[in-house]
Amino acid sequence: HNVRNIILNESGDDGCCCSLDYMPTLADLGYNNQDIESITSPPVIEPRCALPKGYRGGETFALSRVQEYIWDLDLLRTYFDTRNGMIGSNYSTKFAPWLACGCVSPRYIARECSRYEEMRVKNKSTYWVVFELLVRDYFKLFAKKHGDAIFYPSGTTGKVRK
Repeated sequence: HNVRNIILNESGDDGCCCSLDYMPTLADLGYNNQDIESITSPPVIEPRCALPKGYRGGETFALSRVQEYIWDLDLLRTYFDTRNGMIGSNYSTKFAPWLACGCVSPRYIARECSRYEEMRVKNKSTYWVVFELLVRDYFKLFAKKHGDAIFYPSGTTGKVRK
């Protein structure tokens, strides 16, 4: 198979009909063996990276990070005091990559914080994580509403400051 054969319908004419019983391989799509190996091998993690060791994308790893940060390492307790640190994987939640890709929801994290408050301690750290999730959502919705106007010199009001 090649790409042209994959997108041909049964009559052999170019068309939008694709075969639903065939999944092309990377080689079918024109990738060479070196490209395929680089795509399918485990990623090389930058050793100075502040993300948790063994970081991977996806819901499973996102949920395990929430479990580890909040429950296993009990780091939620001290979040407020450590959140602005710059070195290491545990000075802040590091939930952002998974939140950004939709692998974990802000609601789930907020619910875990609430559960933590009931089972362990309610303090400014637990408040602050939820507050920052709310601020994140506010700015995402604000940007969605105003689009690229948020980058204009006149901002979202259309008025240029003197």
